[in-house]
Amino acid sequence: MSWLLASNERTWVAPRGLVRGLMFWTQPASTAVPVKVRNVLLAEYALDISAVSMWRCSATAGRLSGREVRYFRIFDPSVTAGKGNACTYGDLDNYPQAVLFDGYVDENGYVNIARRSSAQGDALHVA
Repeated sequence: MSWLLASNERTWVAPRGLVRGLMFWTQPASTAVPVKVRNVLLAEYALDISAVSMWRCSATAGRLSGREVRYFRIFDPSVTAGKGNACTYGDLDNYPQAVLFDGYVDENGYVNIARRSSAQGDALHVA
């Protein structure tokens, strides 16, 4: 796995086939944070695994610079006013304070994750 760093974002090249293996973006509502994404969060942001395990991930298809991508948002379901785990990617527009990280996976397996500036500091427990 190789890392490419740009400003405050973390980008890595996923091993071939990983994008199909994650499949977290095919779900209409949220899922647990995929293992590979969770591992990047733990490694790059030194987060507490118990906090990350409580978070959820919602995703949607999109395009970026002519490429097909899957945008995802990692959020704290306790902040979504009763919707909890049922939040879709679009629902999170109404709860910007719940979104902790966002990013995308492109068709070649490149993954980009960035910390959201609106993220609540107390939700990001450092290990």
